[in-house]
Amino acid sequence: MRLHAAIARRLVLATMAATGATRAVAAWAVLGGATGFGGFGIDASSARNAGWPGWWVDTVAAAVLVAGLLQLMRLLRRYEQERPFSADTALHLRNFALALVVSVLVQRLLPVFLSTLGASAAFGPPHLTLFTSDLWIVLIGGLLWLIAHVMVEAERLSADNEQIV
Repeated sequence: MRLHAAIARRLVLATMAATGATRAVAAWAVLGGATGFGGFGIDASSARNAGWPGWWVDTVAAAVLVAGLLQLMRLLRRYEQERPFSADTALHLRNFALALVVSVLVQRLLPVFLSTLGASAAFGPPHLTLFTSDLWIVLIGGLLWLIAHVMVEAERLSADNEQIV
């Protein structure tokens, strides 16, 4: 289990680095007024990524996701220490699940909120766009939240069992 957790932690670190790199490339594209950047699919002229306001929305969502990935790294460290079902492991899993859901909500609802306030003409009239992938991420986040709750219950039942025996 230690080896698998160590490999997974390295994958999480690579994901965090890739997230930072894509945010930097997107900023470069917005600075240059680019409407696209090769095969990366960064479109600085679309309604969702409307210049700097869109960049900030995506960056805030990415920051929430990176915070969740840090929680995932802590969870994997518990696995390396062979403490997979402790209460703090469940807490890290719960925080990761929450970060998944919040990052989707920020990415989809913040532009609607900003355009409703009239704070940014870049987003145009308020409209909510949801993708199937957003719904899947929310579903997975909810399932991870539920698994974390089950882990806490299992820990509590185990402690009760030890007191009886």
